Amino acid sequence: MARKPDKISLLDIIMAIKDITSDHLNFLEDKSKEPFLVRMEEVTKKAESELKRILRVATLADMIEGKK
Repeated sequence: MARKPDKISLLDIIMAIKDITSDHLNFLEDKSKEPFLVRMEEVTKKAESELKRILRVATLADMIEGKK
């Protein structure tokens, strides 16, 4: 990564390490249409969205230097 630490989000790092797309962090692997799994997928999508929002804001510089 050729960017400064304050320009590298934690989401960028996770995506690079885990080789995943920004669309999905793969919380729920089973994609069957069982009622429980359908509801569980809705919940995990909300959780995933919030997690990505937080990771997108936090930077490598925050982890190295601490937030000021």
